Formats: sequence, structure tokens, C-alpha cells
Amino acid sequence: VMQQAMAQIQPAFKGQAIEVFELNLKGMPAAEIAKNTGLTISSVYTLTKRVKRRIYMEVRAIVADLEPVETVEE
Repeated sequence: VMQQAMAQIQPAFKGQAIEVFELNLKGMPAAEIAKNTGLTISSVYTLTKRVKRRIYMEVRAIVADLEPVETVEE
């Protein structure tokens, strides 16, 4: 589900947002990400937060689509 969510959100982000998020997932400290990408530490935190929020929403949507729909019998 996570891989599907990542694939679906990637086109929505420009620049280094996905790269920053993936480096963060690998455990790289924000200061090191900032140094390697030329961004400020604040920008690293902001981009990571935006991508996390979008992935969270996408995962919820995917899971909701996978769950069986309950039908009410009358």
C-alpha cells in the first residue's frame, strides 16, 4: 500500500520534496539532508511534513477502497 501511495503522489510534488522525504526515511538527519541538497533545515522539515501528510491521505484512500463495503439488507 505504501509503495502504491508513493507512486501516486510523486507527480504532485516538484523539486526535491520526494528526495528529501526518502532521505529522511533512510534516517539521514535534517541537517545533513539540508547540506546535501542545498536547502535550509527549515525547508527540509517543511517538505518532509508535506510529503508525509499527502502519503497519509493517500494510504487512507487506498485502504478505504480495499475494505469491503457493508450492505444493509432490508
